[in-house]
Amino acid sequence: MPVRILHLEDVPEDAELVRESLAAEGIECEVTWVNRRDQFVAALEEGSFDLILADYGLPGFDGGAALALARERVPEVPFLVLSGTVGEEIAVEMLQRGATDYLLKHRTARLGPAVRRALREAEEQATRRRTEQALEASRLFFQHVAEATPNVIYVYDLLERRHLYVAGASRSVWGYGGQQVLEEGPAFLERCLHPDDRARLRENLARFASAGEGEVFESQYRFRHSDGSWRWLRTRATLFTRAADGAPRQIVGVAEDVSEHEREEKRRATQHSVTRVLAEATTLDAARGAVLEALGRGLDFDACEWWDLDDGGVPTLTAAWHSSRLQGSELGRAGPGAVLPPASLPGSVSASGRARWIRDAASEPDFARGALVAACGLHAALGVPVRGGRARAVLVAFSREVLDRDEDLLRTLEALGSQLAAFVDRREAEGALRASQERVREQAALLDKARDAILVGDLEGRIRFWNESAERIYGWPADEALGRNAGELFRSESPQARQAWASVLEHGEWIGELEKSCKDGRRIVAESRWTLVRDEAGRPRSVLTIDTDVTEKKQLQSQFLRVQRMESIGTLAGGIAHDLNNVLSPILMALEILRKKVVDERGLRLLATMETSARRGADMVRQILTFARGIEGERIVLQPRHLLRDVEKIAAETFPKTIRVRLDVAGDLWNVTGDATQIHQVLLNLSVNARDAMPDGGVLTLAAENVRLDETYSRMHPDARPGPHVILTVADSGTGIPPGLLDKIFDPFFTTKEVGKGTGLGLSTSLAIVKSHGGFIHVYTEARRGSSFRVYLPATLSAERPGLPAALADLPRGRGEQILVVDDEASIREIARETLETYGYRVLTASDGAEAVAVYTQNAADVAAVLTDVRMPYMDGPATIRALVRVNPAVKVVVASGFDDGETARKDLAGTVRAFLQKPFTAESLLTTLRDVLSQG
Repeated sequence: MPVRILHLEDVPEDAELVRESLAAEGIECEVTWVNRRDQFVAALEEGSFDLILADYGLPGFDGGAALALARERVPEVPFLVLSGTVGEEIAVEMLQRGATDYLLKHRTARLGPAVRRALREAEEQATRRRTEQALEASRLFFQHVAEATPNVIYVYDLLERRHLYVAGASRSVWGYGGQQVLEEGPAFLERCLHPDDRARLRENLARFASAGEGEVFESQYRFRHSDGSWRWLRTRATLFTRAADGAPRQIVGVAEDVSEHEREEKRRATQHSVTRVLAEATTLDAARGAVLEALGRGLDFDACEWWDLDDGGVPTLTAAWHSSRLQGSELGRAGPGAVLPPASLPGSVSASGRARWIRDAASEPDFARGALVAACGLHAALGVPVRGGRARAVLVAFSREVLDRDEDLLRTLEALGSQLAAFVDRREAEGALRASQERVREQAALLDKARDAILVGDLEGRIRFWNESAERIYGWPADEALGRNAGELFRSESPQARQAWASVLEHGEWIGELEKSCKDGRRIVAESRWTLVRDEAGRPRSVLTIDTDVTEKKQLQSQFLRVQRMESIGTLAGGIAHDLNNVLSPILMALEILRKKVVDERGLRLLATMETSARRGADMVRQILTFARGIEGERIVLQPRHLLRDVEKIAAETFPKTIRVRLDVAGDLWNVTGDATQIHQVLLNLSVNARDAMPDGGVLTLAAENVRLDETYSRMHPDARPGPHVILTVADSGTGIPPGLLDKIFDPFFTTKEVGKGTGLGLSTSLAIVKSHGGFIHVYTEARRGSSFRVYLPATLSAERPGLPAALADLPRGRGEQILVVDDEASIREIARETLETYGYRVLTASDGAEAVAVYTQNAADVAAVLTDVRMPYMDGPATIRALVRVNPAVKVVVASGFDDGETARKDLAGTVRAFLQKPFTAESLLTTLRDVLSQG
């Protein structure tokens, strides 16, 4: 673009000379020539110029006045004085007043360079102004963002031990304004940080000496707020600057008030601790001390006491716990047996049956132990009844802090009081029952030593005695078995059982074998001896039963017979295969001779068909010989695609026409190293089982794909190893496998088929072959919806083979979003948490649906998505999702399951469930799915 120049000159010849000089210098320009003040002012107001040239001396108007007008209206436009009369003093004055340069008219050689320099400096100044404006806008933006955040943003100097910058919600989080923090300097943290946390702060600050670039350190501290309360603060900080010697100098961080979350976590952990103590304690005396310690440590009390009340309402100290600070104090030396008046804190709580909160017991004039409490430095006191109504026991707790009434804490303590009351009631009832049964236990002690199950039932069939061996054999604890009907417990209402009952009533005894059910659903065979027991008058009173578990003995007999039968079949199959080989060999040799003699096209086609059939028969014979003799094949690099196509062909030709065979193989399928015959056998075994699972027809799917297993997947499945694998899938749309049988399907000789239709060796043999190849098998099944067997085999990646997959790209990272992970398996929760936090997410966890709803309700505004299992106790995935939707209709949910029910849940809850993850999942699938879901609207 041409340079736009405003030229103030009263001599036309000089104006033309300037134009020609600029053109000679190669400067393309548009010159606006004016020679009077009014023209100059109008040009400044109407035009936009890159440069101003002005003569110094004009009639009635000089360069100084022009400069003043230009600096007032267009201060950024460079101003060059061009005159033949200006002296040095005037030139210096013009430069001081803002002129860019001055030139003499008779030295026009300097005009071009001066114009170029002036334009260049003007551009640099414009760029600098834009940069400064952008920096100022950025500073204002950051300041607004910092002031709007609910957290504190700070810069801390490690050498001076003081804050250099404070922004954000410092007044609400710390209780102090940023300016006050800066003015107080190092004394601020010394005054406000909890004494017990100061050493940890020093350790954490020292960690920055070895901090890597961008490394973030997180910690939590207790902080004294300006209102006097202690707050829990979570800080995240990273190194900001270093000193000249490379030592860390300044850090930048964020402080967040997590007091409410910390209190809730502590209260929940305390409830769990008390529950665990009560579950493990056998007596109240054994539980008291542990319960008090759990309350004190979990809820930050300095002293906890248990007071029992007599009928007159007089409290007696039964147990106490004191923090280390109170050890040796007068309160700490008080032991069991101390007595207080009925008007004391435990006495008043007992009389009213309600909890009592005292903000500062040391200042209460009528507090029974006010002087003692004050001498120990204690203030707040709480009393909670262990039983409703008129309490027979009261929990008392003291804190060194003055505490305002906390309704949530009171509800937590009252719930614990109710829990302790239930424990006391249960233990007293159990004690009375134990006393009444002590004599019977003494008599039964010898029976408990017996290896056989010994039980006694009344004439109505209800169980009255149950020894330890009965508990071991049948799995029912005595407290669950006693009082129940034997027929209902064992699910043995068979004709044989009814016949045994009639026989023992008629003849006084019966001996025989019965099939009975255990608690876990197993069916066992018991060699049973029944004896009728009579009272002193000779009347039938009960039936004594002694059972011996002979299930294993029966199974061994059956397995031995099956093995013998399989050996016979193998020998017979080997002989037949050998003879068939002798039959097929001459046919194949004769075909070669006939091919030379037959010349017509139709005859050659017939010979080709005969040769194909004969060679296929020879292949089948080799497989039979492998089965019969156990021949160990050679391990070679092979392409599974060919094996799947062969199985597809066999299935299409031999399976019922009501079964449709579908083949789905990845085009870039990797190779594996193995025995082709053995892998072929695995695929055939699984295909035959799939066929038997579809008696009314269906779809048999044979598929293969590549997968890279990572550490996350391997930790979720113990048989898996990280690395490239090929997945061979055999799936059917048949009857599915009942959940109770899923753990048994790979056991040798286990089969659900009718006698004579299955040996129970197919799946166990397949699993052994796959494991010998370094792989493993996953089974996914659902009743009436089919089964899917996924065989994972390590892939063999050859450098010469084209088309190998490139290295996995960087996995998608989070941007600090908070994810709620819900799963009843602790290992899966921790693995998911570790993976997500490693890739930039914040994570909350819940072990069941009820806990998930509670956690989500408290954090709904921060939770970006929920990852939940489907099958969980108490409250399953769909119920949990529906509850979450009631809290937030826009909640984003990702369902994870090892079964197809996850996909079903996704369809049933369309719009809420955004994606489905098949368990066990890899880190790549988890992170990719989550990123896709979060990017959705």
